[in-house]
Amino acid sequence: MSASDNKQSNIIVSFNSSLQNYDATGLAELIRTGQISREEAFDFSVQQIEQHNPALNAVIRTRFDKARIEMKAADSDAPFAGVPFLTKDLMAAIGGEPLGFGSGAMKNYRPPVDSELVKRFRKAGLVILGQTNTPELGLMGITEPKANGPSRNPWNTDRTPGGSSGGTAAAVAARIVPMASGGGWWWLYSYSFILLWPVRFKAKSWFATYGAVSF
Repeated sequence: MSASDNKQSNIIVSFNSSLQNYDATGLAELIRTGQISREEAFDFSVQQIEQHNPALNAVIRTRFDKARIEMKAADSDAPFAGVPFLTKDLMAAIGGEPLGFGSGAMKNYRPPVDSELVKRFRKAGLVILGQTNTPELGLMGITEPKANGPSRNPWNTDRTPGGSSGGTAAAVAARIVPMASGGGWWWLYSYSFILLWPVRFKAKSWFATYGAVSF
């Protein structure tokens, strides 16, 4: 195997399906106009997780059975109705389900109710398939928590996807899902997406809009 072949084998990003060419807005439009069904979008993202996540460790928990029920019940008038989505294992609490903050000390914690952030994701019609990896308590610029192991950069699995939203950035860059949640200190949040360019993200400076989003 040549050096170029070995480098290519470390790349997880692929475009084997036309669905991978759409961001969340584009996929929502396909679903809204009946060009694909919610079920097709759901099954495709599940297949992407099962195929690519073993090499990336971007997704640390899945909830496919619950998500399928929620997908069918999503409001058709919501802007992202039926679009597959992942939440970060930090701040985005799903009622009754694990939220570990990337820490072994929190492995048994189950918040009693959805956080405001998750409520808004659901109201937008997003279908939460699982949770993405994060460094312990979101404090590092690399995503290598002892509790869940390191996430890998899909452009080169010998490299890091950064942090603290490394799992989220890797999942979106690998086209596992079209959109996922991130958050934390602004410089750590943007760091993951710099390492995984051309992943697109939208953020507002906390210095300018402190308290605009309730977690």
